[in-house]
Amino acid sequence: MKKFLPFVLLALAVAAGFLLWRQIHVAESPRPSAALPSAAPAVPAPQVQQVEAIKNPLPVSDNGQAAAQPLPSLADSDAYMARALDAILGSDFVAGHLQLKEFVRRCVATADNLGRSYAPSDIWPVNPTPGRFASMRTERKDGSTQETILTGNDSRYRELIDAVDAVDTHALATLYIDAYPLFQKEYQELGYPKGYFNDRLVEVLDMMIATPEPSGPVEVHLLQVDGPVKSTRPWVRYEFTDPALQSLSAGQKIMLRVGKANRAILRRKLTEFRDIVAAKRK
Repeated sequence: MKKFLPFVLLALAVAAGFLLWRQIHVAESPRPSAALPSAAPAVPAPQVQQVEAIKNPLPVSDNGQAAAQPLPSLADSDAYMARALDAILGSDFVAGHLQLKEFVRRCVATADNLGRSYAPSDIWPVNPTPGRFASMRTERKDGSTQETILTGNDSRYRELIDAVDAVDTHALATLYIDAYPLFQKEYQELGYPKGYFNDRLVEVLDMMIATPEPSGPVEVHLLQVDGPVKSTRPWVRYEFTDPALQSLSAGQKIMLRVGKANRAILRRKLTEFRDIVAAKRK
């Protein structure tokens, strides 16, 4: 069942941030982003097609048994992934946190969207966590008030962060390489017929790893929306007060929102994975 660990990285490495994203969703106009395509017809196990110049070719796999375990087609991957993820993470965790329908497609689309300004939540591979975003207000010396993300939000995502931290990065990267044809096939069907998914993944990982480190509490504010109907979920309309932070990619905003301790774990794990799949190319 270790064959399926590559999919776990794509789901879990962003899961902690996504669960917070659902509670403090950036209130901005939708930008161009990868959509979740309809189910593809059954086809033989996917093969990597002709692509444009590759910047980050995958290293050769050191898993000699990979060839003996052929991958399913994308159309047949849901049940396959459900069984594998149950075995790896446990059925309770999978049922409570993951979206298994078109799971591979969700992982590829999400990885692509994390490098954009907007990542639509309806195609993410994970479920929202219970509870909601909370902020705190403090008074400045000049008498004005500022609102910041409440530090206590971090603890709500420890289970997911711990799951990411426990993953064997080298084994995960090796198995991602073995399963790469599925990711590549889906990326081409997503709308990039000549694209190379690993290049896009490395690009997005670099963005997330390079997320700026705040010098203090992250200030936010509630975006005011005028209208006759009062919002029943105002906490989803928070934005970063600093324009530089608000202009970051969706993945970088997630890295900021998970909190300093969680961010350090994610940055380390993403860097380890990136250095393997990109052969340490900077």
